[in-house]
Amino acid sequence: TYTMNATDCVVIANTRPTAQGGIDSAITITLPDASDFPGRVVIIKDAAGYCDVNAITITVSAGDNLDGNPSTTSMNLPSPASWKKLISDGANSWYEIGS
Repeated sequence: TYTMNATDCVVIANTRPTAQGGIDSAITITLPDASDFPGRVVIIKDAAGYCDVNAITITVSAGDNLDGNPSTTSMNLPSPASWKKLISDGANSWYEIGS
């Protein structure tokens, strides 16, 4: 797992096999608290094209949600080499603004 810190804006994940320089494992990336970073834009990218083999999951901090839906607290990158761009509303939600 990886929790984004105050200076992270882009996370490039490499889940390909270890022999190819990757972590050879699924990874969960936790976004920072939306209220701490109003207007922050973050990008999560499958750099190696292996998210269909080893999932890259994006999750929110406790109390936050995705796209204003309280029951949505995680999403996966959908296909190899895909990415998600999200923006904080400054309260309790991260909204997808591109993929």
